[in-house]
Amino acid sequence: MSAVWFIPVLLVALTGAVPDNMGFEDLDDEGLMPLNWIIEGEGYSGYSDSVVVFSGDRSIRIEYTESGGYYGHISQIIPFAYQGESITLSGYLRSRDMGNESFAGLTLDLYDAQGDAACSEYMYLEELQSDTDWQQFEITMENSIFGDTLYLGVYLMGPGTVWVDNLELMLDGEPVSLAVERDLPGAQLDHEFDSGSGLEFTEVDDFQIESLVLLGKVWAFLKYHHPQIGRGDVNWDYSLIRVLPAVLEASTESDRQQAILSLVEGLEPVIAAECSMPAPDEIHLSPDLSWIDDPEVGSELASALRSVYEGRYQETHYYVRGTPYSTFSECEYEDMDIPDTGFRLLALYRYWGIIEYFFPYLYAIDGDWDDALRIYIPVFTAADTPLSYQLALQKLIVSIGDSHANIWNEPDALQEFYGNLYVPLWLVYIENQWVVDEYLHESAVASGIEHGDVIVAIDGQPVTGRTEELYPYANGSTENSLYEILGRKILRGNAETVALAVQRGGNTQVASGYFSL
Repeated sequence: MSAVWFIPVLLVALTGAVPDNMGFEDLDDEGLMPLNWIIEGEGYSGYSDSVVVFSGDRSIRIEYTESGGYYGHISQIIPFAYQGESITLSGYLRSRDMGNESFAGLTLDLYDAQGDAACSEYMYLEELQSDTDWQQFEITMENSIFGDTLYLGVYLMGPGTVWVDNLELMLDGEPVSLAVERDLPGAQLDHEFDSGSGLEFTEVDDFQIESLVLLGKVWAFLKYHHPQIGRGDVNWDYSLIRVLPAVLEASTESDRQQAILSLVEGLEPVIAAECSMPAPDEIHLSPDLSWIDDPEVGSELASALRSVYEGRYQETHYYVRGTPYSTFSECEYEDMDIPDTGFRLLALYRYWGIIEYFFPYLYAIDGDWDDALRIYIPVFTAADTPLSYQLALQKLIVSIGDSHANIWNEPDALQEFYGNLYVPLWLVYIENQWVVDEYLHESAVASGIEHGDVIVAIDGQPVTGRTEELYPYANGSTENSLYEILGRKILRGNAETVALAVQRGGNTQVASGYFSL
């Protein structure tokens, strides 16, 4: 059975890092829920219970109350940046009226300062699948050196009622009150460029493009291999910003190599180590590092990069989490309406490096992935408006040819470009024509458009023009998936009504399509 997770979005104001009210004795202002605890999940309710208790005067109860919901969660959220190897949550649970497919258990989720998962653990308690009296359970997970916020709680999946009492949180077998705070990683202490890089330019010449290509490759290589970066000791984003001016000012290959070499020399020396390597027949994909020996890199820089590879970092990584499916923990710089040129290049390098070192279908990308840097460096430097920047990002994403890659939360400018509203029709692309396959909302019925109609024009403009306009921004692993995604975009717009010319049985007629939210 696959795990289903619900991450609470409401942070509870707490003083100190020791969880309060783990026995659920104190109530919130409304007198319904224990203080500092929240209940989340459609179809589920949580209450303080003074009748069914393990000890003291109160417990907390989570129960399924209506159809439609499938997962409920009671949780408390605390700051958690401590030294230690393992985190344990224990408590007493009791259940009633559980269904055959119901599950309940304890959960622990540790997030880093960027809100990305550092580690998680959950349990399915088969003992709670029937009516049970109070039993003690516990769950343990590894601590993370990058942990910042801990979500702890109890979940219920499916029908039933679960009571919880006397929770306790331990670190290495000792109460959290005795824990020693962990020093923040150096990457979180460097704030020099929090307000911007200070670099504003929109044009680069051919030599500068080649300089920036090499810089991007070296920067990404060091990010995922150098131990000092892997430990989070260095704000690698800001290291890039610091070296950019010298790289841009370089006028010879030697100057370029020395400027980029300073990026390596600003880090601690790397000692060759016995690196863990799988057997050759177990290696399916590995990055191509032959570029390190290209003449344009230069012997001194190449030697430094080979030394880093020989002592490459293999522990828990500050910027990369999880296996076999990696997630990437990056500062989001949400306060920037439009990133300046330095930060736009940073975005390009980040994406290029993730694809270069972690994308399993790198081999299937059309052309040489190195060329993506050459193509998009001038595009990203010139993208000095929100829309041009967001379209540049979308085209870069499209270039890997994967339906799963996208800007999932569309920013305002991109949403306005595609359209904030849409015609509630599902289209399929058949023999170079957009054909109506089904309605997505009852409002489409009143338009008179029928299943099988061919869309030939939108507001008097041939649909082929709209298709060509949006084609560069539609991504797909296959031609079919690309056109499926494209079909969702061509009928988006910002007007509340639209005139659609449709062909039906050899005749063309105009129908009024209604946009819906």
